[in-house]
Amino acid sequence: MLFPIPTLTLLLTTAHAAAIITASDIISGVAAVDSAVVTFKQHIIAYNGGYLNQTPLVTDLATILTTTATLDAQSALLLSNFTPSDSTRLVEFYASTLGQDVPSTGKALLEKRDLIVGMGEGEGVALAQKGFQIGLDGFAGEVEGRLTAAVGEFESAAERVHGALEEGYVAFSVV
Repeated sequence: MLFPIPTLTLLLTTAHAAAIITASDIISGVAAVDSAVVTFKQHIIAYNGGYLNQTPLVTDLATILTTTATLDAQSALLLSNFTPSDSTRLVEFYASTLGQDVPSTGKALLEKRDLIVGMGEGEGVALAQKGFQIGLDGFAGEVEGRLTAAVGEFESAAERVHGALEEGYVAFSVV
């Protein structure tokens, strides 16, 4: 069976992209998401209410969601398992970045809950957290299946991240 040209191009492009995704690419993706999370945390700590002061928060959430979607898509294109050394390197990086920064950012966000809900933005924050959680859970599922070492440490860090995002989702969706 012959594929139409656009379908064949998509298949070849996807196969080519998948062939070149490496542990370093995934680590770079985790770093991009973590950088967005750290920036959001800095802005949330400084937030003291008001519509104008919300602008950086909205931009930060959009960046977090975009970088997470990219990371999730990259992880879905992985074709082979990580080597034990790449597995360990990736897990240690994930655990020391997102595994710590997402829960601490979630805590900072919960401390500003009343201000955010008072501005009528509780549901928006809840939906952003759920989107972030879905993206990171997708990433975690893809990566966990390709790890050849440090699986338990990865699962522990992924559970911390998932739990923090779920706690925030519940807190902000109940307004």
